[in-house]
Amino acid sequence: KTRALPKIWEASSGVGQKSKNFKTAVTALAEAAGKGQTALASSFGPVGKACGGCHKGFRAPKKK
Repeated sequence: KTRALPKIWEASSGVGQKSKNFKTAVTALAEAAGKGQTALASSFGPVGKACGGCHKGFRAPKKK
């Protein structure tokens, strides 16, 4: 089962770029690890934003 909306598979969806954005954010988070809590904490926001870039636009809400 999946909650992915069909529009994720459309060529114009931009999912490829969103995936690259997520990879960039996660790479920056990994690089911040070990550099202290402040460096690590400031890297979490971009990861959440990049992750939400797909979840908000390409995922159907949960059915109750």
